[in-house]
Amino acid sequence: MVKVVGAKFVVLCVCINLCSGLCVANQRRRGSRKRTVDSFLTTWLVRKNIPAAFHFFHGRSLSDASVIDSCFRGDYIRESDKHNPDAVRLMVRKFLKNGSSHVKGNRLQNILFLTSKDNPKQSIYLSGELKKISFNQPETDKYYLASLSSVKSLSKPNDDWDEFEKHYDLRNAFVSVTQFRALNEDRRYGDDVVLVLLWVNAGAEWKIVLAADATCSA
Repeated sequence: MVKVVGAKFVVLCVCINLCSGLCVANQRRRGSRKRTVDSFLTTWLVRKNIPAAFHFFHGRSLSDASVIDSCFRGDYIRESDKHNPDAVRLMVRKFLKNGSSHVKGNRLQNILFLTSKDNPKQSIYLSGELKKISFNQPETDKYYLASLSSVKSLSKPNDDWDEFEKHYDLRNAFVSVTQFRALNEDRRYGDDVVLVLLWVNAGAEWKIVLAADATCSA
């Protein structure tokens, strides 16, 4: 009887240690995701260091124009160059430069926001949905982080997330959702942008494979 109890106790201890290890690993993974997103947004929107921001994109993603969705691409690339790596790299650099040059602020805290004044109804709905699945602290961070699997549960049936499974391992993929104001040439006016970034694990780093406009219907 003593031996049986002792064996059960050993098994219980092993299970507790395994669970503790998994919890710590998960916390570290989540922490690394937040640090990466903070670093990218600061590099891009605050420091406006385009070459450094460019390196946050996955190398494989820079061979096809789908890395930037059609709502953002605009005049950055010709249709005939959509699969030209040199043209795609130039497109991404132009996207980053154009985006940061229209943003005003010296800290993420005064650039990012959770509720848009331009589209409060849509913004409040989006915020409510994302708060249910976010694993960070949106009120503090001013943006949302969520696993791709949880985001897919909120997506429309025709959202083509599965297309990325052909090119990347999405088991640990996550999504960041940020809102900020992009000013017009007349800087008294502008538009609120809802930027969705899809991040995948690339070795010991997290890399962007998609930049999309959450409000785009094209």
